[in-house]
This record gives sequence, C-alpha cells and structure tokens, in this order.
Amino acid sequence: MVTTHHGIREIHQVGDDTPEWRVGPEAAPALSAFGIGRAGISDAGKGYGFSKRASPLGHVIACVSGSGEVLVAGAWVRLGPGRAYLAPPGMAHGFRTIGTRRWGICWASYVPPTSASAKASAQEAFALLTAATVVEADAEPLRAAVHGLWQEAVGPGEPSILTQWSALVHAQAMRIATAAAGDGSRLWPLWREVENDLARPWALADLAASVGVGEERLRRLCQRHLGRSPLRQVALLRMRRAAALLSSTGSTVEDVARSVGYENPFAFSVAFKRIMGRTPSSLRADP
Repeated sequence: MVTTHHGIREIHQVGDDTPEWRVGPEAAPALSAFGIGRAGISDAGKGYGFSKRASPLGHVIACVSGSGEVLVAGAWVRLGPGRAYLAPPGMAHGFRTIGTRRWGICWASYVPPTSASAKASAQEAFALLTAATVVEADAEPLRAAVHGLWQEAVGPGEPSILTQWSALVHAQAMRIATAAAGDGSRLWPLWREVENDLARPWALADLAASVGVGEERLRRLCQRHLGRSPLRQVALLRMRRAAALLSSTGSTVEDVARSVGYENPFAFSVAFKRIMGRTPSSLRADP
C-alpha cells in the first residue's frame, strides 16, 4: 500500500529481500500483558520501508548492523549501530533501508492498549515523548531477548519460559526507552529490581532506599513520570506478571497469587479485578 498524505508518503512494505524472525501473542500470549503486538529481528534489504502520518502503534527499533533511515521531525536521518529509534503512538513515524544497503534491526511494536496492564506498558515506553526521536542504545540485549523468545516460540513453546522471555523483551525495550526519560530513568532499575522479586513485601521505605531518594521525592518522581504512586506501580507490576502467568500457564490462581506476593487468594482476586478490570479466573490458561 502506498499513498500520499500531508507530505508523508505512507508505506508498509517488507519485500522479498528481508528475512524476519517475528513473534506475536498468538505464539507468546504473555506479550499482550506487556502491550506488545509484535517483536522481531529484521535483516532488511532493498525496498523495506514503513511510514505513516499518525500510526496507532508505538515502536522501539534498535540498529544491530548496517544503517537505514528514520523519520524525525519531518526529515529522514541516518540510524546506525549504537542508536535506536523511539516512535510514540499517534505520531508521524517512518523507517526504511537506503538503496541496496542491508540494515539489521531488532524491534518491539506496542499496540493500542486493550487492558490496564497494556496501557501502563505503553505509558512506560512513550509517556515522556511528544514525537519520534533517536537515542544512543546498545541493541544486543534487545536482540538477544527477541531471539530467545523466537527460538522458544518455534521450538518447545513452554508457556512459562515464553512468559519469561516476553517479560525480558519488554524490559529491554524499556531500557532503551529510558534513554529519553531524563530524571525518570533513575526509576527503571528500581522497577526491574521489583519485578525480579515480586513476592517481597515491598514498602515505600524499601523502594525509596533502593533508589537512594526520600519517600516524598520518590512519590513526586512516580507521579510525574508514571501518573501513579510508587506502591500502585508495584501493584501494577504484580498484576501484569500475574496476568501473563494466568494466560500462558496452567498455574492455579492460588499459586500465581503467592508468586506475586499475595498469601490471601481472595485479596489477590480483588486487587487483580480492580487493576486489570477482570477476574483472575477469566484469564486462566487451560492446564
């Protein structure tokens, strides 16, 4: 499809010269809990290009090798190794190869949110961006995470491992996104620490100590960059992990509750419904 709209030539073209290794929620259901519609690795060749005046998708694209071009502020700029492209949803964006040059990229595309969890993920990635931008970034961690997810999806397909790889893809995309986050970026190591130990009874004092700021300073940072309190962010991370486990494994609600820090399944169910908008049992995968 090629059209012209307000000066931007709208293109969606992969072409026969671009092998791709892609994974979506149909193969890894846990991706949906993180708001990811597709993640992949592309060895882009001649004719590869995407551009849209106002895309509903958000993109995190990191250059692995070669170079291509990305659309920033209405102009095409070079994107080579050590750099990444962040394109928030609803904004003009574009990326393409240059002539016959090959361009290796890894990427995660975030879809319009359909749940509280996915909405929060999109906010994490793009809340501080008002337009597409280029940042300095190491592509290898994201590439390795996407490759691991793809290998599991086309191989054993173990649901619990797919969930872990999906979480890692999102975490690595967020690491790249924080390069544009200013002082909000200091929060992301904290959230990774929390995600690695969701069963811990996190208190505000623990969170503030991990970041090295006072409790009130942490509250202000979270409100400014996330639009919620530190403990609400912890609750969201717990429920997002729970949703991924419930939708992709045969674990019981009780087991999932314990894994994210709730000894009382009833309290977990109430919190889950409040945050996710549905009951835990409605997401349970068939054993």
